[in-house]
Amino acid sequence: MQEKYELQMSDLEKKTIQTEEENSKLIENLNYLTKEKSNLEKKCSTMNAKLGKIQSELSEEKELNKCLSSNQEAYQRKLTKLEENLQKLSHDKESEIQDLKSQLNDIMFYLDAQNKISQVKDVSKEEIEQSQLVIQQDQAAAATTSSKNRRRKR
Repeated sequence: MQEKYELQMSDLEKKTIQTEEENSKLIENLNYLTKEKSNLEKKCSTMNAKLGKIQSELSEEKELNKCLSSNQEAYQRKLTKLEENLQKLSHDKESEIQDLKSQLNDIMFYLDAQNKISQVKDVSKEEIEQSQLVIQQDQAAAATTSSKNRRRKR
């Protein structure tokens, strides 16, 4: 029986040694995993800080983009108004130039007629006042006169 106890004791000692070796390996593994966990937590913390910074930058960029879009729309509206005003002013100026040309033609005609009448010496003032004048215009002058008449009717 003693042999039996000795065998059991020997088995128990072997198992104890084996268990201690396993325990030692597990402790080493635990230490390694603890260090690894600590390193991963540091990385996670660093990444979270970077994420926060990038989210903040993204928010700023979105706000800046929103402001730029708003400014672009405002300037587009201003540009449209300025173009409309320029077109209106250009049209008004062109109309005024045409009107002044027509008036100048009328004045030139009057001065020419007055000059021709003053050159005629055989005609009395009464004959001139009682006479009728027939004006023949070329087509270019007729177009100017008709456009002048249209402007005056408005």
